[in-house]
Formats: sequence, structure tokens, C-alpha cells
Amino acid sequence: MYHDQMLNYIARVQVEAAPTDDLTRIVFHLPHQAVWKEKHDKTKLRIVFDASSQENNAPSLKKVLMKG
Repeated sequence: MYHDQMLNYIARVQVEAAPTDDLTRIVFHLPHQAVWKEKHDKTKLRIVFDASSQENNAPSLKKVLMKG
């Protein structure tokens, strides 16, 4: 389900895979995780993106985006 949902996001151009061949381009990786919700004998999957996540010596995506 997770893989299918990510492919759906890519097909709808809502996300794109980070390039691996162009090392001169600055890219930000946006961590994501699955959130599962069970309700009425059905399991729903939602993918949650974390723009506040940051690595050592690197700002989060949230910090580098313009406000508003």
C-alpha cells in the first residue's frame, strides 16, 4: 500500500524522487512515514511528510522556505 501510494504521488507530480546522478544540484530530502488507521474493519494508510526534520549541520526544509 505504501509503495502504491508513493507511486500515485509521483504520477500526480505531487512528489518527485531525489536525483542520484546530478551531484551539483542542491536537493532537500523530505522524510516520510506511514500512518495506519484502522476503522470499521478497514485499514487506511496515510503518508506523513516531516519538513521539520533536520540532519547535523543542515537546516530543515521548513527553515529554508520563505514564510507565507
